[in-house]
Amino acid sequence: MKTYLNSLCLSRLRATVRLACICLLISCRLPAWSQSTVGAKSSEMKGTQTTILPLSLRYDDPKAYPIGTKQSAIIGDFKCGSDGSIFLIMLDDSAAFNKEIEGGSNPDSGNRFHVTELTPSGGVVRFTHTQDKTPGLRNFAPEVRYFVSSSRIYSLERAEVFDPADPGPILGHAHLIEIYGYDGDYKGIIRLEAGLDPLTIAAFPSGDILVVSLDKLNQTTRLLVFDQKGSPVTELRLFDENYTSKLKLGDKAGTPSFTPSSISTKLALAHWVLFGENLLMSPTMGSNLPLIELNESGVVRSTNVAWPENVYLTGILESSDKIYHVVGGERKQLENSGSDSNDPKFSYIPNEIDDINPGDGTILKRVKFASGLWPVCAQDDTYTFLSPRDEDGRLQVTRGTVTH
Repeated sequence: MKTYLNSLCLSRLRATVRLACICLLISCRLPAWSQSTVGAKSSEMKGTQTTILPLSLRYDDPKAYPIGTKQSAIIGDFKCGSDGSIFLIMLDDSAAFNKEIEGGSNPDSGNRFHVTELTPSGGVVRFTHTQDKTPGLRNFAPEVRYFVSSSRIYSLERAEVFDPADPGPILGHAHLIEIYGYDGDYKGIIRLEAGLDPLTIAAFPSGDILVVSLDKLNQTTRLLVFDQKGSPVTELRLFDENYTSKLKLGDKAGTPSFTPSSISTKLALAHWVLFGENLLMSPTMGSNLPLIELNESGVVRSTNVAWPENVYLTGILESSDKIYHVVGGERKQLENSGSDSNDPKFSYIPNEIDDINPGDGTILKRVKFASGLWPVCAQDDTYTFLSPRDEDGRLQVTRGTVTH
């Protein structure tokens, strides 16, 4: 069975160190396929919103791709390209990778996490660093964070710095953003300024890049904007008095622990997608923090979603139609978390895609989907999902259409 690692629980994952953080492992099994339909069921909404009946999907036959085995590991940070391509980060052989790590050696470029594209025509594109393109840098390791714009793929990497005239000593490490076209062509590299500790990245339609960087000294998170040359453009400040009022935290906190510092922690693990000319951010899975829409000047709006009872945030999808596409799911408490009643651990299983009004957070449409599917794209009444094939672990793409 193919293993999925939920990317929102990965604060940092480097190929050169042991996977020290505890990650939520979600194994997905493809349901029986024969033009199956998920039934609709009514649900009472929180607050005063009118009850919205979930819609059902009818699925096309899945399309298998020549990639993936039962030994593959996939990080659940799927993205949708402007041409319908699906992007993901995957490791071909997790057993071999773990063996190399346990042996104290760094995984070579052939056995590492790769940003991978599944094209609409059935092709597979791998975005792999070529060593000779960056003199003075070597042993590139993925930070397992990336972003897809309408025409570019941005991959966050870390590399050793050395002197080509004396390649023996390691002079330090550098954080880099590699840029590719959808066809896999290398477009360039941005070397981030020293002192940054980047956690994730995103890109505005202008080409300027947002870097979410950890500030250990002040125990917070910075949002920095750079141009394509790596020069600083601006810093977005979400937590001053102006932005705090825009985030509507005053009457949403509920508990004293809901503070800017705790928000910064969640921000470091947030998920980013394009929303028209802006970026849309969702906080950590299961969080009650609002969705935040930003442009290059700062916060445009924040939106608290009016979730139905027992539905929790599990992700967001790219959108250009002025409606937020948000993934909701059910919450299950993990068996081993009962010993600490003050800090229970939960898993979140996505099972519906909702259209959200950005203005007030009300749900305009709910679409239920089958278990074992991971939603990637949403356009009108058509939805695209990724899953492994049961018999051999091959990746397959399935499209579902709303039944009226």
